[in-house]
Amino acid sequence: EKNTAKSSTARKLSSLRAFFRFLIRREMLADDPCRGGHNPKQKKGQPNTLNVDQLLTLMRENSGSDPKSLRNLALAELMYGSGLRVSEATGLELEDVDISQGLVRVWGKGNKERLSPLTRPGMESLEHYLEQRDAFVSDPRERAVFLGMRGARLDRREVRRILEKMCLKAGLPAAVSPHDLRHSFATHLLQGGADLRSVQELLGHKRISTTQRYTHLDLDSLSRVYDQAHPRSKKKK
Repeated sequence: EKNTAKSSTARKLSSLRAFFRFLIRREMLADDPCRGGHNPKQKKGQPNTLNVDQLLTLMRENSGSDPKSLRNLALAELMYGSGLRVSEATGLELEDVDISQGLVRVWGKGNKERLSPLTRPGMESLEHYLEQRDAFVSDPRERAVFLGMRGARLDRREVRRILEKMCLKAGLPAAVSPHDLRHSFATHLLQGGADLRSVQELLGHKRISTTQRYTHLDLDSLSRVYDQAHPRSKKKK
């Protein structure tokens, strides 16, 4: 009746369910009023992605030799080249990085561990940044890979601001989010011929259905090619 978005309604219902479960555990409530209720069906939106040329421009225009530029480039290379969530990138510890093996140990949702491969540019940018990391360190006990100017671990809001500035410098939309780089990683892998199960493992998705959302983007691009090229295509006609 209030025209609340379905996603907001689902979030509020989830909060209520958790609250009632808490009350039941404390024996302050006998029954769950939300039992039997279902979330409204969500509209499945397509993730935002950048094309390969845009990403190459982003990396090229933000290359530099100062510690800040090296950090920013290494961060972007990890989120795109290895498909890391922003929380996974900011949560990396020095012990999690093995450049010699081209791997990083990632702690994903539910504290689930996985190994993510590094691209060659990702390895190089990360190595160059780590050589200059001491420029950020104020506390030698800090083990976070990515640090802010005061020497503390970067948080997701700082990463978003960093990416906004990088996009503006490269002439790309400032609305690009850190998660859009992860979306682009998955989409480009599938378009390049990677199988869905492999992409699922690389992304750290628990369910294959979560990864399947990226297949629609690939089908859309195939449909456009078909519409433009096939002699029996209605759109071409």
